[in-house]
Amino acid sequence: MEVNTNLSRDHLLITISGSVDSDTLASLNKQLDQCLETEAPAVLVNCESLTHVCIAGLRSLLHYQRLLQNKNKRIIVFGLRDKIQSVFFETGLDRFISVASTYNQALSLVRQR
Repeated sequence: MEVNTNLSRDHLLITISGSVDSDTLASLNKQLDQCLETEAPAVLVNCESLTHVCIAGLRSLLHYQRLLQNKNKRIIVFGLRDKIQSVFFETGLDRFISVASTYNQALSLVRQR
């Protein structure tokens, strides 16, 4: 797994590549911890190159969504592959974490705020 971040004026962009599993989850959580420190009102998570996410990874996203919400921030994931997106919708995770198809759609959600 590889995680890259890019801070802009109105959001923090996190790009995840590869597989999120028990071996890589700590690294992802370290990056998500940094989201709590930024002044950006939103965190966009680019999942276009995400090939797999374990259930603990989904729980971690939900955990950070709650922490960000407490700081009046939001998290938006985009570019989910069909298999991962279906997990989001089947588990109801999409009711807590906004899901967008593309980066531009995610930006639109940020600006609707």
